[in-house]
Parts: sequence; C-alpha cells; structure tokens
Amino acid sequence: ARRRMEEVEVMNGLEMAGIEGLCQCPNCFYQAILPTSQNIFTCPECQTESCRYCQKPPHIPLRCTEVESTSQTSA
Repeated sequence: ARRRMEEVEVMNGLEMAGIEGLCQCPNCFYQAILPTSQNIFTCPECQTESCRYCQKPPHIPLRCTEVESTSQTSA
C-alpha cells in the first residue's frame, strides 16, 4: 500500500510540473513524454493504445470532440 501511495505522489508531482508532452495510460497510469507529432500513445507497460488527448481508444481521423458527439448521438 505504501508503494502505491508513493506512485500516486510521483504522478501528481509530474502533472503539477506541467511537463509538455506528458501522457498517461488510461489503463495502468504509466506516464511518458511523447513527441507532439505522435497522437496515439501505446503504453509500454500494458500495451494499451489510446488517444494522447482524450485517453479514449484511437479514433483517427476523427477529432476527440467528434468521437464524443458520435457516441452521444448513438446512445
């Protein structure tokens, strides 16, 4: 439990530092810095692929807002 608490503290510190290009896996919360040209984050820990901006499954060529509006209208 202590190790998990330390991991959370480190993640919070990284987020507060405002590091440009920092992305987080929505599945296991692994963090990495991606180049601005890379829109899909593939987590090296759990192999989950996600959009770097909305953390949902990859949706190229749609924008994040288009995916959200599509899912709302189809529900």
